[in-house]
Amino acid sequence: MLYIMKKVSLLIFSLIFAVSLQAGTGIFGAYVTIGGTKYKSSSDYAGGESTLGAFSLGSFNVDTDSLIFSQGETLTYQNSGHSTFGFAIAYRVRFASDLTSIDPSAYNFISMGDGVDIGGGDEKGEFTGGTIDFLSDITAPAIATDYAVDI
Repeated sequence: MLYIMKKVSLLIFSLIFAVSLQAGTGIFGAYVTIGGTKYKSSSDYAGGESTLGAFSLGSFNVDTDSLIFSQGETLTYQNSGHSTFGFAIAYRVRFASDLTSIDPSAYNFISMGDGVDIGGGDEKGEFTGGTIDFLSDITAPAIATDYAVDI
């Protein structure tokens, strides 16, 4: 039996959105959980999580393995009466040789609703319990191929 292993690289293209009405809002934190590991979007944030960046998640057999995207969180601030009114995370899996894209139609979106007040004028948008398998739409080609995940 031949097993074809696929190396899936996590190349972060930050499309973690906090849509705001005015410039008085912004993102001060973003987190995702992939394959059971929680990652933060910047090393500026406290905590022991690994920082999202271009690194390998390892090699996977697309016929038997999974790589689950299970959680996402975005933290925003609001100033001068402005408010964040919608949270979403965009993601896609592509050949590593393909370019990243800023075209929204190239991505799948997970809505996180309007967010919740976490005090001090800050809000959090979050989804939990996700079962999105980044490997599920990959068909095993004849040779090992590198893929990238854009979030």
